[in-house]
Amino acid sequence: MGLFSLSLVFLVGRGEVLCMVRRGLWGVLFTMCFSCLLVQGVRLKKLAGGRRSPAGSSLAGLAFALTVVQGIIAGEWLLLTVVREGHAACDYLPLDFVLVCSYALVLLLAASMLSLAVVLCGGSNREESSRKSMKWRCNAVWLFLSCLSSLLLWVAWLGLYLYGDAAITTMAKDWDEPALAVALVTEGWVLLLFHAIPETHMCLRPSSQRNADTGQNYYDTPQPPTAQSYHDDERPTNPRAPFAESQAYTVEEHSAGRMPHKKTCARIVYGSEN
Repeated sequence: MGLFSLSLVFLVGRGEVLCMVRRGLWGVLFTMCFSCLLVQGVRLKKLAGGRRSPAGSSLAGLAFALTVVQGIIAGEWLLLTVVREGHAACDYLPLDFVLVCSYALVLLLAASMLSLAVVLCGGSNREESSRKSMKWRCNAVWLFLSCLSSLLLWVAWLGLYLYGDAAITTMAKDWDEPALAVALVTEGWVLLLFHAIPETHMCLRPSSQRNADTGQNYYDTPQPPTAQSYHDDERPTNPRAPFAESQAYTVEEHSAGRMPHKKTCARIVYGSEN
């Protein structure tokens, strides 16, 4: 949603505030998306190796920490160019814009290599069953398709943004703003089709089917205890039999406890008569 929303900012016109929002949020939103892909690759690597998946809070914290780095880089760029040097927020070189966003490209490359490693090699534990390994590799294939499509999109965008400026500017002025908006929308659809929809499909599957396919809980959540099942030859014929036996045993103990008291009373009565 952030990518789609930011694309509207590139279509409403120029302004100091709008240009600062563009320069600040472009790299941060892409870094957030690519850090989530990288964290998912780390998770699949552990699951494919037969190990337990990290906690959701740990994965979210790692993705947030990676995104904060890009926020610091974008903030320092704005402070140096706009506040310190006094340049207009909309006046910047395409090469500077690309260099600031290079951190997001590094995360995308790392996520691509990690997902490819899971697809080709699986986990480090060779004793895991092939059924589990194929299941995690299937998830890694979707992750690799997302990273590969995003990487191809970024290569096309960088080539057009850096080397197509001189040729296109003579035909259309301010062509770069619609091009950046198209890049945002295209990246949003790539992540939606190749990553969000397959993961949503996995979330909506019944938990029993997920466990049957993978042999372990996909989300590492504790399962509720199930009732004990019996075969036909093991099922007790009379479910109330244990209760009846315990009740009879209690009655016998109670009767045995009262018998000495009755004998004592009888002796007292017989003595008084004599």
